[in-house]
Amino acid sequence: MVSYTQVKQGLSGYITNEIIAKMAGWQQWVAGAFVALAMTRADQIFDTIRTSPAVKLLGVVSEDGMVDIDALHTAFRQQAKDSVQIDLPMLGAVTLAPGDIDLIYQYIKQGG
Repeated sequence: MVSYTQVKQGLSGYITNEIIAKMAGWQQWVAGAFVALAMTRADQIFDTIRTSPAVKLLGVVSEDGMVDIDALHTAFRQQAKDSVQIDLPMLGAVTLAPGDIDLIYQYIKQGG
């Protein structure tokens, strides 16, 4: 179990270092601004996710806000067999490979 703050810092670190750093020009600016805004609203976003019926049913977030990152990592790793492409409006396509699941996990475990 890790704290919500650790998850937030880890995701921010992954996105900044592994995605935004590989962009150029105005796309890098827009993506950086988007992440910065998302981080200022992360508490609200997390509360919405934490209180959703699906998340409660799965039990991956405790009542005190701790996240079962090991269970999430295992579940995602089992499903991530191939690379996937995500089209981000204005920014273009981002490809995530199965190894990115492990990389995100490492960023979270290290706290960013």
